[in-house]
Amino acid sequence: MQQHLYPGTTYAHISGGEPLSILDLSHEELVAFHRAHYHPRNARIVTYGNMELPRILEQLDAALERKLAELEPTGTWQPPDVGQLQRFAKPLRRVVPCPVEPGTVPSTHHTKVLSRR
Repeated sequence: MQQHLYPGTTYAHISGGEPLSILDLSHEELVAFHRAHYHPRNARIVTYGNMELPRILEQLDAALERKLAELEPTGTWQPPDVGQLQRFAKPLRRVVPCPVEPGTVPSTHHTKVLSRR
């Protein structure tokens, strides 16, 4: 469904990659992808519970500053280009075939999904 909702962007693809296509990557390509997309500046950190938030924020700030200094000593990191979403002029209807669970009779199994963005 995501390829229809987010055409032309990174989000149109399965986030973990196509398992068989991953084998086609060279080590250098894998490292470059990881360096671009798995970066502290892309992180979202969630805390939960009864804690001293100022102390936690100070610790996070110090840890992230150390990691950023290690990763980008010159401060040149740029976020990856994920593409630009275009507004749809009208609602889209797409039929996407999906495998059914084992033991299910395909002619009696239907799933409807309504997605909005």
